[in-house]
Amino acid sequence: MLSRRTTSSPHWSSGVLLAALLLAACGDGTPSVSVSDQGLRKTGHACNSDADCASGSCLGGHCCASGCTVGSACGATACLKNSGACVYPSSSTACRTASCANGVATAAATCTGSGTCPAPVTTSCAPYACDATSCKTTCSTDADCSSGTYCNGTSCALKAPRIPRPGCDQFPELIALDKTVSTCAQNCCGGQDKCYFDNDCLNAGAGSAACQKCDQMITQCIGICRLGALECNNMICGCAQSRCYDFACGDGQAGYCAPNCAIVSASPCGPQHPGEIMSGGSAQVLNAGYNMNMGFKFTPTAPATATRLGGLYNGTMIVRLYADPTSLFGGTVIAQATHTSANAFSYTPIAPVQLAAGTLYAVAVDVSGNASAYTALGQPDDTRYGKTIVNCPAYGLAGGTPYACSSPYYYGMADVELTY
Repeated sequence: MLSRRTTSSPHWSSGVLLAALLLAACGDGTPSVSVSDQGLRKTGHACNSDADCASGSCLGGHCCASGCTVGSACGATACLKNSGACVYPSSSTACRTASCANGVATAAATCTGSGTCPAPVTTSCAPYACDATSCKTTCSTDADCSSGTYCNGTSCALKAPRIPRPGCDQFPELIALDKTVSTCAQNCCGGQDKCYFDNDCLNAGAGSAACQKCDQMITQCIGICRLGALECNNMICGCAQSRCYDFACGDGQAGYCAPNCAIVSASPCGPQHPGEIMSGGSAQVLNAGYNMNMGFKFTPTAPATATRLGGLYNGTMIVRLYADPTSLFGGTVIAQATHTSANAFSYTPIAPVQLAAGTLYAVAVDVSGNASAYTALGQPDDTRYGKTIVNCPAYGLAGGTPYACSSPYYYGMADVELTY
C-alpha cells in the first residue's frame, strides 16, 4: 500500500514576502517607486507631485534632479526617467513673434534649448516708420517716415534743419510771395542760409568772424526787401492781412494768408481752430437771437484728429461734429461736447476723432435764445486756412444737420480744434 505524501506550504517571513511582491511588480527588476531614507522618492523615479520627490520637483511623472525653468514657451515640460534631467523645448520652438512699435522692430526668436528665450534683438526703423511687424523700407506719404523726416519720392529723407536768421526769422521759409519781389527776399534769406552752412555757424564756427559776416548779410538787403516782399501789404495775401503764414513748417505744406495772424492757432505748424482763424478771433454781433444749429462745413487737406469742440457764443450749449453734412437730416454726429462760452473762443476736450483727408465734415452749435454771435467773413467759400479748407459757414434747423451755406455770415461761431 502506497503511502500518500503531503507537502505543506513554506513559511514566509513578512520581509521576504514584501520583497517578492515588489520584484513581481517590475519586470526589469527595479522597483517602480524607490524611496529614500526619509520616505521621499529619488531622482528619475515615478512621482505624482513635487511633495513626492527628494528634490522637491516633479515634472512629467518623474522626479527631477533639481529645479527646472518652467512657466514660459521655453520652460521644461518633463524630467527624464532615471537621470531626472530637465526636458526643454528644442531650438525650433518659437518663443517670440516679430513686432514693431514706436519706430523699433523686434525680431522673432526661438528657444535656446536650455529653458530660455534669447534676449530681444531690436532694430531702429529710422528714417522709416513701423509696418505691422517690421520696419517699412519705402514710403508713399510722410506717415511712412520717422519723426524728423519726410517722404521724398519713395525714400524717407531728413528735413532741413531750421537755421536762426536775424530778420529772416520773421518769415521762416519764404514761399507764397508776390513774384515781382520774391527774388529779393529769397536771396536775402537763402544767401544767409548758405553762409551759415558753409561756415558751420551752428556748431564749431559759432561766433567766428565769418559767421558774423553771415549775420550782416541780412542787413545789407533787408531794407530793400522789407518794403517789398517782406511786408504783407505787398504779398499775395493783400493789404487786409496783418501777417502771412508763408512757410512750410518742414512738412511740405504751402503757406496761406490768415485774417489775424495774432491768433496762435493761425500757424499751420500746430493745432488749428478754423473758425477762430477765419473770423479773426472776434464777432461783429453778440447775443443775437436764433434757434438754429449753426457753424461751418470744412475739409481737411491731410489726415487730421479732432481733439476739442467749442466756439464763441454766450452760455452752455451742445457743439456737435458731423460727417457727411449734405442734407438736413443726412449727416452723422461723430462727436459732441457740452461747452460753456462767454462770448470768446474757448474749447472743451473730446475723445480724439480721426478725420480723413479730402472728406467733408461740419461743426455746429445748437443755439437757443439770445446767445448766438455772428460775423461777416472777408474771404470767399472754399478758402484754405492752414491745412483746413472751410467750404462755407453753414446752418440747419435745431437738431438738424448744418448743411446749408450761409455765406458770407458765420453764425453760431461753433469751432473745432484740429491736429495734423
